[in-house]
Formats: sequence, structure tokens, C-alpha cells
Amino acid sequence: MSPTTRHFSWGIFEVAYDVYPARPLCSVWNLECIRAFEESLFFFLCFLAEFFEIAPRALTLHLLGYIWMSISPVFSLYLGWSVLEVVSYLVFTLNSYGKSWQVQELILSKRISDYDRMLLQIFICMWLLSVSTSIIVERLLEENKLILGGHLRSHFLPELAKGRLDHKLRMSLPDSWAFGEIAPGLDFFEEFTMRIRSILTLILQVVVLVHIISQMGPPDSHILSCLVIIFLFIMFFAPSNGVGGFGYTFWTKNEHYHRLNSLYSIIFNDTYRQTLVKDEYKKSSDALGIAKSDTLALACTLPPPWYWVVARNFVIDYPMALYALTLPWRFSSSSLTTMALFQYAIVTLKQGINCLRGCHNPVSLHDIMRKAQRLYETIESNKQQHLGAGCYPDSLASYPKGMKLSFRNVSFRYEDTINPEFNAVNNITLDIEPGQLVVIVGANGSGKTSLLNLLPRLAEPTSGEIYIDDKPSSDYDTLQIRRSIAFLAQNEQIYPVSLRENILMGLTGVERKHADNPEKISEAAVLGGSYDLMSRLGWDTILNRCGVVGQSMRGCGNGDIGDGALAELERNSPSSKEISISCGEKQRLIASRTFMRVKNSSVKLLVVDEPTSSLDPIAERELFNRFRELRDGRTVIFVSHRFGNLVKHADLIM
Repeated sequence: MSPTTRHFSWGIFEVAYDVYPARPLCSVWNLECIRAFEESLFFFLCFLAEFFEIAPRALTLHLLGYIWMSISPVFSLYLGWSVLEVVSYLVFTLNSYGKSWQVQELILSKRISDYDRMLLQIFICMWLLSVSTSIIVERLLEENKLILGGHLRSHFLPELAKGRLDHKLRMSLPDSWAFGEIAPGLDFFEEFTMRIRSILTLILQVVVLVHIISQMGPPDSHILSCLVIIFLFIMFFAPSNGVGGFGYTFWTKNEHYHRLNSLYSIIFNDTYRQTLVKDEYKKSSDALGIAKSDTLALACTLPPPWYWVVARNFVIDYPMALYALTLPWRFSSSSLTTMALFQYAIVTLKQGINCLRGCHNPVSLHDIMRKAQRLYETIESNKQQHLGAGCYPDSLASYPKGMKLSFRNVSFRYEDTINPEFNAVNNITLDIEPGQLVVIVGANGSGKTSLLNLLPRLAEPTSGEIYIDDKPSSDYDTLQIRRSIAFLAQNEQIYPVSLRENILMGLTGVERKHADNPEKISEAAVLGGSYDLMSRLGWDTILNRCGVVGQSMRGCGNGDIGDGALAELERNSPSSKEISISCGEKQRLIASRTFMRVKNSSVKLLVVDEPTSSLDPIAERELFNRFRELRDGRTVIFVSHRFGNLVKHADLIM
């Protein structure tokens, strides 16, 4: 066990967490850390410059809005104190006449000078104006945030889409379900501006509080100073959970709990037979007894020690009561004003301190700026992968129709493999001449698909070199290489677009415009065997339409949705219900897509990698024969377990 690890019990669970000692400043800000910070700062500034270039007006308005939201709490604090000071002065002045005054009488009293009355009204109006302006600015910021997100999506998502095929970049790319939500860069931009806003607001509020306290006389200045210091200490140093704010793990070795968990899953899961365990559940429940076993509550938070909870509640929730404790010993004519000021100061300081401390998002400014660095590294990696010195096909070096492939000591190993010594492809050296028909055979897991994935650079060789038309494949633009390869893989999917668009998918804009007509689509459908399916369902049918959120969410201030609104949604939104087809029909539709590419684009290499596992031998043989008849000088590579009919036509068997 690590010397920094601590344990304690929570009901039937054991909890473990690590305690990290505070490092001295010199170890935190060493040269390496400073360089890393400077590098992240450089990328973040590059992002801001690019952001301003694509959305200058919206970004300027957004930053101005954040500046106002940073200083408006300071204005409110100062104006609130000014109003209290004027009211306190007027009450003290009028009480000298020996009468208690209500607020209305206070303002209308003829014993108050016009200057004092006007000063009070000015302070009140300015205070209300500041609050009103903040409400309007906050609303405009939310609207402007959506506009900024639109600019970022239109600018960065096309760049990120190019890198989707690079498996090394996929962890840095958006999730497929996040359309309409994700805006690359907006998350860390908002985090950064909110953090800077909180820092600026807190500094200005402290400055204003110091100024206010300096204007007070004792004992109010002494009391308020002590209470503000206590508040700041508790807000910054009180732990956010019961383990000092650190993350933690938990587990239980209670056999009754684990058995009860399994029986619960069996009983309340429709796929199991309840009658087998209904009596066993009561026995296990009785054996476990009454225990704290709410794992969700344990995972969310462990309550801090009771003394920190009491201190936070007194200072944050009942600051006036805390101040009132001092009144019997240090009461003055301005004590009530100071008490109200302390209450208001706590309210204005609390939100900014929580944000600054990172209670809801505990990351540093450096971590936030590193997100900008990762965004640009992802885009740059994508550019480096796709850009090459030469175009393909090369007018001088390339062959008229087919593609020549040469492997020189090529090996490939997956990064996440259990055995780091195991190569999926091991030291392959061979030549495939342009126009040849090649048949690759081998057992499952022998590396056939891994080898073929190296051709369109879906993966990069661990060692060795691949040559295309006698030149290294890395010399060519990867996108142009991929346009010259028709790859019918065993794991191809149906796209969430219409059947017609599925067949046209993969063509360039010019090719698509030429091929998007009934004759060519019907021809590809007939060749692939999907014509009957398309005729039955309709060419514009979408099999697996992407769903779009169309209902308000509970917990966001929204009530129940009425039946009429649900009916309108169903009537006006396209159905997201998936249309099921058989595996054989799916493979025929995907084959039709490949036929469309071969017949209507400049394909020089056709790769067919076991795409017919759900077809009977006769249908598979007919499909392969149609592909073979379309060779027309193209290089063709077939991978199949049922290769008997192909080998007699093969120029090379691997």
C-alpha cells in the first residue's frame, strides 16, 4: 500500500483515498512547469486570435459582457453600502429630534434637505440600474454563447472531421451523439473566462470591502474585519468532502451484499425467471440486515467533518446571526447597518469564491489552457497525416489503370495489445503488380484485415515501408489515395441517410452529380443485389435515422409535457424508429455502394474483405464474379473463406 493512501469504513464499505502533501512553490514553478505553462498559454492565445478572426463582433460583445459581469457585483456592493450609509445618517439625524421614523416618513420628511433626498434616490436608482443591467447582460450572454458556438462548429468541425479515420486522434474528437451540443473550444473558453471573471470580481470586492471598512469607525470596523477574514478562511480552506476534497474509491467484501445485488438483478430483469430466486432474495436480505448501502450517495460525496459543516452554515447561511452575537458587547448606532452590509457582502462573495475554488469544476487555469493545446495538436496531427509532397495519381509515375503495391518488411502492432511483442502483421515483403487479381486466405486473426488497413492509411506500419506505384505511400496526400481505393470491408455499416444516399456515399461532388440519377443508382443496386430491397422500402427511406432531442427536460424548471405538445412533436418530427433488415440485405446494400464507386469514380484498387458472411455460397459467387468482371485493368484484392471459385482466376494467392 502506498504511504500516501488512507483507509476508513463507511457502513459495509471500505473507502480509500490518497493524501498529496502540498509542494513548495519552487517545486511547482520549476523550469519544466513554466515552459509547459508558456506552451499552453501560446496555444490558448492562438485560439483567441483565431476566434476573433472568425467572429470579431460576437466575441467582442461577449468579452465586454463578461467584463461588466465581473465588475457589477462590486458596483452593487459599493452602492448597497452607500444606500445603507445614507439611510443610517438620516435616521441618526432625525432621531436627534426625539422621534422614531418609518422609511416613508424618513424620505418625505421636510427636515431632510433636498440634497440628502436626491443623494439617496440617486444611490438607489444606480443600484437598481446596475442589477437590471446585469440581468439583461446575462441574458444576452446566453444568446451570444449560442452564436459563438455556431461559429466554432462551422470553423473547427470540418477540420476535425478529416481526422476521424486516424485511430490515434479519436479520443480527442467529438462524440457521435453530440451533434447540436458540441462546439470545439467553447467549453474551455467559457471555463477560462469564468475563472478570470471570478478572480477579478473577488479582488475588486476585497478592495471595496477594505475601503468600506476603512471608512467605518470602531467597533464596527474591527468586528466586520474579523468576520470577513473568518468567512474567507472558511470558504477557501473548508474541505468539500470528508476526505479533504480528494477523490476516493470504495468497495465491500460483504458476501451477502454481493449475492443480494445479483438476486436483485435477476428478479427485476425481464430476461430472467423470477420464480427461481424470489425466496432466496428474502434470505439474503435478512442475512445482510439494515446497512448503509447507497452507492450513489457514497459516490457523489462524503460529508465533511461536523465542525466544518457547522462553521460553513453559520458564516454562509446565518451571517446576520453571527454578527448579532457581538451586539451585547459592542453595540453602536451603525451596528444594524454593518450587520446588513455583512449579510449582503457574504451573498456577493460566496458565488465568486465557489467558482474560483473550483468546487464544481476543480481544474487549474493551466489545465483549461491545455485543452486549447490538445485541440490544435489534433488538427495539426490530422494535417500532417493527410499532406504529402505529391498528388495521386501521379501523371508521370502512376500506371494508367491499376495500382502497384509493394510491401518492404512491413510489420504492424496494435498499441493496446496485451502482448507488446505480438505483431498483427509480421515482416511482410511482396509486390502486387497493377491490374493483378490477388486472393488472400488465412484463418481468423491471421492479420489479413490489419494488412489491408495499411493501404488507405487507416493505420500506420510499426516498421517497414509501403510503396504505391514505386513511391512511398507517405509521399502522397492520404485523401487522394483513399479516393483511388474502393474498400468493401467486413464491418461496413449502413449510414443514417436515405438508401439512395447510402449508395452514393463516397463519391466526390463532381462524381456524385454525374451518378445521382435513377439509371446509375438502379444499375448499382442490381449489381449489388439490393434492388428489390430499395424498391420495397423506397429510395428515400432512412433505416436508422439519427434522433434529435425534441422535449424539454425535467429538473431545468420545466413541468410535465402536455399530450397536445407530444402529439405535435410526433406529427412534425421524422420518425426515429429503426427499420430492421436482414444481415444479407445489409451486405447487398453495402456491396451496391461499392459498385457505384467502382463504376463512377477513378478507382484504381478494389479491396473486397470478407463482406459476404451472411450470403449463401451461390449469391457470394455471383457477387464476386460481378466484381471480377469490372476489373478493367484495376488491381483487385479478394479476402474470403470460400475462395474455391476465385483461385482459378487469381494472379497471386497469399
